[in-house]
Amino acid sequence: MYNLLSFANDNKEKILVFLFAVSIGLIIALPHLYGIYKLGAKYTPFKITDRLQYMRDETYVYSAQARQILQGHIRGDAYTWEYHNSPSPFVSEVASIIPISFMSLITGSVESAFIVSDFIFPLALFLIIIWGLKKFNIKNHLAILCATAAIIIPNFSSLIPYFEKDGFLWTGTTGDPLLFSRTPHPQISTIFLFVSIFLTALVITKPKKNLVYLWSVILGISIYSSLFVSS
Repeated sequence: MYNLLSFANDNKEKILVFLFAVSIGLIIALPHLYGIYKLGAKYTPFKITDRLQYMRDETYVYSAQARQILQGHIRGDAYTWEYHNSPSPFVSEVASIIPISFMSLITGSVESAFIVSDFIFPLALFLIIIWGLKKFNIKNHLAILCATAAIIIPNFSSLIPYFEKDGFLWTGTTGDPLLFSRTPHPQISTIFLFVSIFLTALVITKPKKNLVYLWSVILGISIYSSLFVSS
């Protein structure tokens, strides 16, 4: 018990950051938790709805791309029927889809991967932002505030000051009470964005050969993924 208390006292800031990260993950995953609570085994993260554009994208585009990668067609194009089951030169949003496919292997299904992703990736993004800010001596409470704002605010940025706009709704539908589920964009693509930002700062302040190589790769992935976020 003494060792446990000693560890807690010596790592208060780290424990606080971790608890905040878990809380962010749970908040983002709240629609799934609500759906599982209401519907049990019948719940699915995929929806047939005309009200929420991002739900249609997850259901008809991103889940199909994730399954294509699981079938070995990394260069497949889920948008084009001629290439739906064979390689094509169109790479699409593969950098942001591969993590979902990987989660599908772990969880056993694409459906479960989308549910778990809404917890894992926001949590990871939160920790990455904290790590990046701490590298430049930002105080802990300010780093937590910035990380929280960076994850939560974009969910409402397309709506404010409206309650409903262009198929987006703050309260979602009956089975999705909150607008927090945005896989893979911006959840995964934003991870690439913030890593590239922090690596850019590190390359400028502490240039190293291996770091420059890593920065070039991450920056390229981030720029490519951001095209789909902006569209």
